[in-house]
Amino acid sequence: MNEKKARFISIGMIALAVLVGIFGYTRPEKLLSKEGVYYYIPVGDYIDSNGDGVGDIQGIIRNLDSLNDSNPNTSTDLGVNGIVISPVYLAKGPNKSEPLDYYKIDPEYGNLIDLEELISEANKRGMKVIMEMEFNHTSIDHEWFRQALSSAKSPFRSYYNLKGLDYQPRTESRLVNEESLWHRLNGLKYFSYKDYMTADLNYESAELRNDIKEIAIFYLETGLNGLKLKNANNIYTYYEEPNEDSRLEKNLDWWQSFRLACKEVDPDVYLIADVNDRAAVIAPYFKEFNTVMNVFAGERAIPYMIKSGKDMSADNGMFAKQMDNISSSYKKYGKNPIDGIYLSDESGTIMSKVGNHAKKSKLAASIMMTLPGNPFIYYGDELGMNDEKIQNPDSTIYNHYTDLIRLRQLHPALKTGSLIETSDDNVHVLSYIRYDSKEKENLLVIHNLSDDTQSAYIRELKSYDEKNIIHSTSNHDVMDKNLSKVQLSGYSTLVISLK
Repeated sequence: MNEKKARFISIGMIALAVLVGIFGYTRPEKLLSKEGVYYYIPVGDYIDSNGDGVGDIQGIIRNLDSLNDSNPNTSTDLGVNGIVISPVYLAKGPNKSEPLDYYKIDPEYGNLIDLEELISEANKRGMKVIMEMEFNHTSIDHEWFRQALSSAKSPFRSYYNLKGLDYQPRTESRLVNEESLWHRLNGLKYFSYKDYMTADLNYESAELRNDIKEIAIFYLETGLNGLKLKNANNIYTYYEEPNEDSRLEKNLDWWQSFRLACKEVDPDVYLIADVNDRAAVIAPYFKEFNTVMNVFAGERAIPYMIKSGKDMSADNGMFAKQMDNISSSYKKYGKNPIDGIYLSDESGTIMSKVGNHAKKSKLAASIMMTLPGNPFIYYGDELGMNDEKIQNPDSTIYNHYTDLIRLRQLHPALKTGSLIETSDDNVHVLSYIRYDSKEKENLLVIHNLSDDTQSAYIRELKSYDEKNIIHSTSNHDVMDKNLSKVQLSGYSTLVISLK
């Protein structure tokens, strides 16, 4: 290892050796499955264990039993299969999006021993621990960037896109004037797709690539079960590589190298990507990632349908059909692609998206929990929390989430099954069948997207002899087995077993 790298990781590696000695960590066999329900924790906004006003790692540890107490016979915990934590390394900016030091745990959050304890305690309860990471850029206060600016001979000079002040960017950029993406500092121009407080990393540098992989390896060796990579499609941006096909090829080439390095540490590592784009752009990333977050469903279609009260996505196509098409496109690239379904993130909560309406937020949860893929619950969704961190007074929201999670855990068709669209005659009703051919389970899922009672004729009901309601969010929902007709109360959901 050269002197440059040793300076940044030697302390961390010593701490890691101490951690393994203390906890003797081994991964339980039941954690090998990647399918399940995950809970996203923005660490600083979560539970504060020491009274300094900032959430921390020990706060998460103290609350693990409320997320999963490892006892399937209790009903007081949420029952999730894993947690995704925001970055705990030293970083600046909103949501810790500007890395300062990848190897140093933010002292407001704790230390490496706390992180190792969190992983160990969560794993004992059957929960994976995944950490979000930002590898597109660093803060301009990161030591790498400071060193890069200090001298043309700095070994970190190649880590960033640096040019002389006379450099003239292209003027034909597609979205914005490229000149606005180049910023001046210490007699140089540096490139940043985000803003002037960050500097984009240059993945043409072999040394940078090696360092980024070593960072991932370091955290996986602490016992992390996986990583969630922010902005995975912007390792090379349009401005660095204007040819779309070449840009995709370069991004995937990097992520393939990254994935292989991670799998050397943990063959079962769970890799998740954020790719904020349309389905056609997302699909190829399943070559290198187990899960890619579904922007279409979470950001657009589900809120749009609930606000409009109609089964019509923002792209003017029936939702279930579009989800089926998206799933098919994923399978062209991934061996076992797992969709990432979510309702809220750091940009906004589902409660605020649906106008602080408790019934609408519960309906959104019902849709998310009955779709293929892994649901990702954002901290506070289960409490009805809005963007202002104010909880909805409807105390039934939490029970609604726990009921849905347990329903999903009990039925393979919901947990790992596929989706096919159905034929219903009411635009205010969303319906689809979830099926698992291996377990021979078929479930018809029906949602009333409106506030009014709705009836719908569903042709597929005729094809089955046995039809039994296994889940209903209203005591007034009914099914006419002979007429293949259902009646649902406002914003309610029915799940019917078909045999």
